[in-house]
Amino acid sequence: MNKEIALFLTTLLCTVIANPVFASHSFVVEGVSDASLLKVQSALQKAAYGSDGLRTDIVQMAAGSDVTTIDPTDACDAFYEPPAKLRIIKRLPTHDPCIGKKAAVVVETESRILFLCKNGRTVADYDFSIGQYGTGKKIEGDKRTPLGTYPLSAPRKSAQFKVFIPIGYPTPKQRQLGYTGSDIGIHGPSRMFRCAGFFNVLVNWTQGCVAVASDVFVKEIGQFIELNSVSEIEILPDSSK
Repeated sequence: MNKEIALFLTTLLCTVIANPVFASHSFVVEGVSDASLLKVQSALQKAAYGSDGLRTDIVQMAAGSDVTTIDPTDACDAFYEPPAKLRIIKRLPTHDPCIGKKAAVVVETESRILFLCKNGRTVADYDFSIGQYGTGKKIEGDKRTPLGTYPLSAPRKSAQFKVFIPIGYPTPKQRQLGYTGSDIGIHGPSRMFRCAGFFNVLVNWTQGCVAVASDVFVKEIGQFIELNSVSEIEILPDSSK
């Protein structure tokens, strides 16, 4: 991993405190200050969307059989190692969200874990970040992630995020109700932070998408969708709110 990037990330998280910050009922970050986490959030947003925050991932690149192929360029020589005092505490679901589902993708926003389901059980799971202001998307630019069940399209190449898996928000019914927005999907890290590992899912920073920690992870999700002909994604609300 680039030494300058590693030093930059460490500097962002240098302020250590005793009390938990950015806490909710189900997700707590300990060991860094609110100010440091806000710097992390800002850095991730600028790397993905530009300094003005207006750049978006316009999905124009064609889908193809090679989009989700994992190759040597997806792996990093090293991933960012967080400060020893940094802790993330999650309240995990009390039951497997895949029970009763054949092949499915379930996004559990309370624990911020994406589940890949097959034959009624979880076969893989991934931490993720969502929109800066949480869930309940209704308006273009509100920086929220939509809730509900949506169509999934084939994975596509993305200049910003390597792979982008489009989510069909808003649905026709939502458009009739006045919902607006576009380019919502599952993706990996921005190119600047592609080797930052879990740092990419430390805080919510996207403009509404579901972002996982690495190129390999988003490709694994894409492969699962393709191999199992998964056509929908279910994004669950945070029941603690």
